[in-house]
Amino acid sequence: MNTNQFTNQSPAYNHEVGYNTTNQNNGNHFAKGLLIGGLVGAAAALLFAPKSGRELRQDISYKAQSVGEMTKDAACDLGNKAATIVKSVGERAEVVVTNVKSATQAITDQVQDAKDETVLHTKEVIADAADNIAASSQEQQNPRIVLPPEAQLPGSIVK
Repeated sequence: MNTNQFTNQSPAYNHEVGYNTTNQNNGNHFAKGLLIGGLVGAAAALLFAPKSGRELRQDISYKAQSVGEMTKDAACDLGNKAATIVKSVGERAEVVVTNVKSATQAITDQVQDAKDETVLHTKEVIADAADNIAASSQEQQNPRIVLPPEAQLPGSIVK
């Protein structure tokens, strides 16, 4: 069963390393295979060729220099690829940092707005409560007895 359909991640992504390992491994295997194949092929061609010792030594020297140049070229290519990857990772990191800063600012703004609304609402509630208390104390200073309609006698006048 393919667990990647549940995790929604590529099987080549290595969580411990943090990058796609399949392409890197393929590149490393290819470079190793190229180097080893070149050495084996050069050695086989030189050893099976009917040449004198001096010619064979010259050919071996030439082939060794050729392989050395190929190795330098491969190392330069790998260095360039590594530099490209580092640059790409740096650019992605900058984007992530920018996004985090933007999200943080948005959250800060939302919290500030909510705080301001809460303070305003609290002030309104306090003002309403103060008005109610003032009105209640005013009524207590001037009490007025009002009987409910069922407690009033017929024909009585109650003020």
